[in-house]
Amino acid sequence: MVRGGAAYLFYGEEDFLKKEASEKIISSCLNSETRKLNYDVYSAKDNYADILTSLKSLPFLSDKRVILVRDVETFPEFRKKELLESLKKISNHLCIIFHTKKPVLSD
Repeated sequence: MVRGGAAYLFYGEEDFLKKEASEKIISSCLNSETRKLNYDVYSAKDNYADILTSLKSLPFLSDKRVILVRDVETFPEFRKKELLESLKKISNHLCIIFHTKKPVLSD
């Protein structure tokens, strides 16, 4: 089982492998009933405020909440820095997964 307070960065051109690795993590955190309530998927095209709200939300009827953020490389630089700052305060109930074509988050 995946511990809470975890962040994963999957990068590369092979979307199938990123999706497969993410699915293993998601399945270890959430069952089919709790997945509908505690799993959110975002991309850089989505409203950034929605991503931040999701990061702060508590799980519902579960111990864990999973957030998948795709296309991180397309975020503006200041958004990437905000994401890094939010990871420093990641809650124990949260598992966040980033997908990107190249490693773009750094500190």
